[in-house]
Amino acid sequence: MDVSVVTVSYQSREDVLGLLASIGQHPASREVEVHVVDNASTDGTEDAIRQRYPDVAFQQMGYNSGFSRANNAAIVKCRGRYLLLLNPDTRVTAGCIDSLVGFMDQNPDVAAVGPKILNRDMSLQASIRNLPTLRGALLEAVFLHHFFPRFLARYGEMVYDVSAYESAHPVGWLSGAAMFVRRSALDQVGLLDEEFFLFSEEIDWFKRMNDAGLAVWFFPGSCIIHRDDKGDRNPNLIAIDVDSRRLYWHKHASAPVAFVAISILAFNMSVRYVLWSLVAFRGDSYAVRQRTALGRGLRALSPSGRPVRPTPEQHTIRGGAR
Repeated sequence: MDVSVVTVSYQSREDVLGLLASIGQHPASREVEVHVVDNASTDGTEDAIRQRYPDVAFQQMGYNSGFSRANNAAIVKCRGRYLLLLNPDTRVTAGCIDSLVGFMDQNPDVAAVGPKILNRDMSLQASIRNLPTLRGALLEAVFLHHFFPRFLARYGEMVYDVSAYESAHPVGWLSGAAMFVRRSALDQVGLLDEEFFLFSEEIDWFKRMNDAGLAVWFFPGSCIIHRDDKGDRNPNLIAIDVDSRRLYWHKHASAPVAFVAISILAFNMSVRYVLWSLVAFRGDSYAVRQRTALGRGLRALSPSGRPVRPTPEQHTIRGGAR
């Protein structure tokens, strides 16, 4: 088996059906298996997949287990030399899986690679990141990425410089929406850390790969389409995102560095909260949602505000929220 495709679904029936359809429309020449793990969706996801795609390996978690645990449940059953972890709101394009296999076969020292990710309108979606640093956190906290994208490509975390997406090269970490991973690399770094319910688990994974001396690359010769409707996210996700980033810093940095990093994050969110609040006074519904989300995120940073892992009834995790 060459490739095991894995996706996790939660209340995202149409998204995951669209992903499976795209895999069928653009079949790879390699041997491919597909795994879908569902986090107790109530939207008919399980019945639809079992009826329309009987060859898909479907696994029902029975509760909202989050991103890492659900992916791990499939990974341990995968038979492929390579793992392709995809968000359900992604779509594969012609030749993308074959291109990724070809790249990895030609570069045996590479543990993971990320394809170029495009928005639905075929514009470029930023998917390359440098590993988190205090310098990068501070630069983005003062919004320099809006004015100096080339500078941030080197010193910040998010890489917005379009020239960075024109050729293959090593990176710190990649968007969790589409990750192509060599199965044997997991013998050194292990599975996704299930302490991360959602968000930052891919940063932690790639950080462990880098620390183990394994290469992580970006490869523009393969393309994935990703919807990524950030504006429609449930405000609860901000709190979970913030808590995951806090967990990352505590796991990979000393206590003083983690304290400074989390303080910078709080400053960043406070400034954004004030700015969106000013716009919200004009009755802008999007600004109101942003203000609400940032407020919950700030509360999550307080000592007593860490968000609990959601139950399936809370509906806080959407398929496209990465």
